[in-house]
Amino acid sequence: MSSFGKIILISLCFTIGLTIGCGSDGNKMKISGTVTFSDDGSPLTTGTVMMTSSTKYVRGDLNDKGEYSLGELKDGDGVPLGEYRVSICGAYEATLPDPPYSTPSYIHAKYESPDRSGLKFEVKKDGPKTFDIKVDRPGK
Repeated sequence: MSSFGKIILISLCFTIGLTIGCGSDGNKMKISGTVTFSDDGSPLTTGTVMMTSSTKYVRGDLNDKGEYSLGELKDGDGVPLGEYRVSICGAYEATLPDPPYSTPSYIHAKYESPDRSGLKFEVKKDGPKTFDIKVDRPGK
């Protein structure tokens, strides 16, 4: 094998080693919770809970019990350690009403923005693993 080929092979092995060996899986925590309405405690059953930081983004879809499990690549695969701002998107009725075809939201619009929701969560190794959220309905 030529010296150029050896350099390529060593570089490839080094890159693969970094990719596999330096992932953040050891610093991820399983975070889950429920989203319920503040007025009656019933679950929000549609939408996606999203947590964003300056460098990370995680998400988890709500189920028919209002439960979610967060992940980077797929629901439930874990959340890297850090501080997050929280939002909820996609909490809309499934069918479009008559014109003007605006889709009504089940929750107050402030929850759609991580900057306006007022929801924050810090993921720590020794911190809580459940983040339950209470939301207001539109107009509250």
